[in-house]
Amino acid sequence: MVAGVGLGVSGIVEPELRMLRESTVLGARDLDLGRIWTESRGPGPRPLLIVDNDANCCAWNIARDEPGSGTTIFVQLSLHHADGGGLRPTLGGVGLSFVIDGRVYYGSSHAAGELRGYRWSAADPDQLGLSGLTERPVSDAVARMSEELLRNLGVIASALDPARIVLGGELAGREALVSKQLATTLAATSVAPLYESGVLCVAAPSEYPVRLGAAQMVLHEIFSLPSVGSAGEPGLGWQSLLDRLRSAS
Repeated sequence: MVAGVGLGVSGIVEPELRMLRESTVLGARDLDLGRIWTESRGPGPRPLLIVDNDANCCAWNIARDEPGSGTTIFVQLSLHHADGGGLRPTLGGVGLSFVIDGRVYYGSSHAAGELRGYRWSAADPDQLGLSGLTERPVSDAVARMSEELLRNLGVIASALDPARIVLGGELAGREALVSKQLATTLAATSVAPLYESGVLCVAAPSEYPVRLGAAQMVLHEIFSLPSVGSAGEPGLGWQSLLDRLRSAS
């Protein structure tokens, strides 16, 4: 029996309303997920499907591994490659998720990536000054996106005073690129000191995988139900299941 399935989606997902508000990757807007969304009812766990933002799923890894660590901003940058090394006509964007004292904070609309200026669609290709992006190499696209992102992170950090800002997704493994940008065009901004002090960091590739975070989210939903208390058999707790899942991955 499959206890539950967790899915991460690049876009704006509102889990409470079971709606996919917008996804530039999927080309969808205001999609009702209720038909595929099942609930856990009754005395024990039942099949459960949860759909959430990629950034939120990644943030679950941080929330579990680093409880009570203050505020962490997780930034998931997604560029979706087409066959042949090009880019899809509809591009991904940047999703932001917040982990406050070991818990994922969903915001007023329960969606990561609420800062809409970080996302764009084919209908407005120059939203971030990226006109002609599809003719440029992927590496150039990442450089332009990360530069725009870093310019704005200083404003967010000044408002939230986070203990850490983690850059993931397409920026994972590109610490040299970030360092170069901070040392040149962004040296005068408020982001450079954050990087030098270690507040701003680039995640190692696969350090915060979307799939593992989605699984953690589902298991937490199932095994935190009042009907499945800690008085059950020793191996029933979701924490022990997550440990097994991490070791297996």
